[in-house]
Order: sequence, then C-alpha cells, then structure tokens
Amino acid sequence: MQYDEITSPRLQDGYEVYPGERIYYKGTEVTYMGASRREWTMIVVADDNGDHELANPEHCRSV
Repeated sequence: MQYDEITSPRLQDGYEVYPGERIYYKGTEVTYMGASRREWTMIVVADDNGDHELANPEHCRSV
C-alpha cells in the first residue's frame, strides 16, 4: 500500500497526527503511517501485527 509520510488530515477530534503516532481506529489503537497515494481522502494505518489498512480520518481520533 503506497502512502506519503505527511501530517494527516484532521481526525474526528480535530487533531492532526504525524507519521508514527498512535491513534484510535475502530476502537483499536493503531499507528498512523501516512496519507494514501491512491485514495486522497484516506489515511493508512498499521496494527501491531504490521497489517496496513485504509482508514477514513473522520473515523479516527487521537490517543
């Protein structure tokens, strides 16, 4: 999954997150990796197993 390591769009709680920071997505703490290159409104997050997933920043919040 391709992404750019840049500051995220604002999350649900208005917070801007930087690559490597932890955020909540679907009730689980994940790591923000960057902004998706393919889906420009989405971000890429990784769980503790290293699995990457596209996420809508409006469904994420800061830790």
